[in-house]
Amino acid sequence: GCIPCRAIMSEPILKRLAPSEIPVIRRDPVDPKARDVASAIVEAVKARGMEAVREYAEKFGEVAPGEDLIIGKAALEKAWSSLDKDTQKMLVRTVHRVRRFAVAQKEALSEARLDIPGGAV
Repeated sequence: GCIPCRAIMSEPILKRLAPSEIPVIRRDPVDPKARDVASAIVEAVKARGMEAVREYAEKFGEVAPGEDLIIGKAALEKAWSSLDKDTQKMLVRTVHRVRRFAVAQKEALSEARLDIPGGAV
C-alpha cells in the first residue's frame, strides 16, 4: 500500500479501555411520552375492542370514517387482478424471498447461556 496508508495503519485506531473507564449509560429505549400515548391506545382497545380500533384508525388517517377495517377477499382479488403481470410476479417473488429469510432467521435462533465471571447469567 501507499506510504501514508502504512503510517495511518501503524497508529492505534481505538484506545484500549479498562472496564471502569466505560461510562454506564442507562436510558429508556422508548420515549416516555410515546409509551403513555401507546398505553392509552392499548387500554382503549382492551376496553372497547373494535370501536376503539376504528376510532384510532380514523384519527391517524389509516381508514376513512365508515370505511371497512378489514379488506375482504373480493376486494383483495380485484386489487390483485388490477396489477400488471410484471408487478404480480415481483410481489410473488418478494413474498417467497421474505418467507425464506424468515424461516432461516427463525431456525438460526437458539437459547444461549454463557457464564460471565463477575456478571449475571
